[in-house]
Amino acid sequence: MIPQFSPPPSPHLIRNRSLTSFNIDSASEGKAGNNYMDDTEIRRLQEEEQTYWWHISRREILASVLNRFSTQFLCHPDPTFRHPELDSGSPAQIPGQARNDGKEINQNVSEQPKILDVGCGTGENPMPDYRSNKVRTNNDDSSRQMLRTVKILDVGCGTGENFSWLSKFGEVVGADTSELAIELANQKGRAVLGRAPAFAGRAEDLPFEDNTFNLITAFDVLEHLPDETRVLKEWGRVLCSGGYLFLSVPAYQWLYGPHDRALQHLRRYNLSQLKKILQNNGFHIIFASYFFCLTFPAFLAQRWLVKFSQNDTSQYVGVAPWLNSFLIALGKAESAWLKFGQFPFGSSIVILARKID
Repeated sequence: MIPQFSPPPSPHLIRNRSLTSFNIDSASEGKAGNNYMDDTEIRRLQEEEQTYWWHISRREILASVLNRFSTQFLCHPDPTFRHPELDSGSPAQIPGQARNDGKEINQNVSEQPKILDVGCGTGENPMPDYRSNKVRTNNDDSSRQMLRTVKILDVGCGTGENFSWLSKFGEVVGADTSELAIELANQKGRAVLGRAPAFAGRAEDLPFEDNTFNLITAFDVLEHLPDETRVLKEWGRVLCSGGYLFLSVPAYQWLYGPHDRALQHLRRYNLSQLKKILQNNGFHIIFASYFFCLTFPAFLAQRWLVKFSQNDTSQYVGVAPWLNSFLIALGKAESAWLKFGQFPFGSSIVILARKID
């Protein structure tokens, strides 16, 4: 049987140490290392994720990109890239995952897949309707079995906002350092997944065994962390052979300003820089693009107006309801384009990479 990512955690998936050993209040560790948001800000985040254009548009865009390339990791759920159910008609097994006692674990794909969402927000992320995807609408038993073997980790899951749409690709679990965020994420998980999927854990010190996950997601997390190399090595450790890393980050260091300081960003990235960082840490780039391209002129104007201000500490730029709806429509247009294209510029970056062994 595949152990479930719900308390109590399965011993072969959880490293041999207590989750309570994490210092939730440790200082100067970035987003995934301390409470970068206080409880009031986390409650505000939970509300804004439902209505604010940036959150809604980002979900649409990320889901579109992941859906575009889902056949790659859905067709290779086994760390060895074998599909015995296609050859023998028997349920696929995932060999080679070591327990604490060193023995191999056989996992039947008739169980639910596992996805770990680190930075999961409030769990609200409604999944856009991508019914045209052949793999996910195929009624063939082997296709459903392969989907069920996908294990996804979302790093920096926050309040669980990503649970709903990520669960369309497998079974999702989240990790964060804020006790309130974990509580809210588990409330959302119970509502949309029927279980409590969030755990305490830092991005640079995950409480999971080696070679556990097929896909790691980290949405606007990396820019909060001081040691990129340490973090990427840790993510590579828990990824299985040939596993995938799916990231989003803010773009262009020359746009760094008061808004970034309010969000406790340590840096912004350009596309070539981020690709090189990933390649230097054992990843092969599958897809990379800027996004929020259509909103970039307005974003650029607003940023230049406040760039040299020292008193702009707002995490959200207020917009009228009609403008909020218009910006959401632009985000949906970008998500449609990213089903087959790329953008040459934008205020954010999305990148999908594969672990090189």
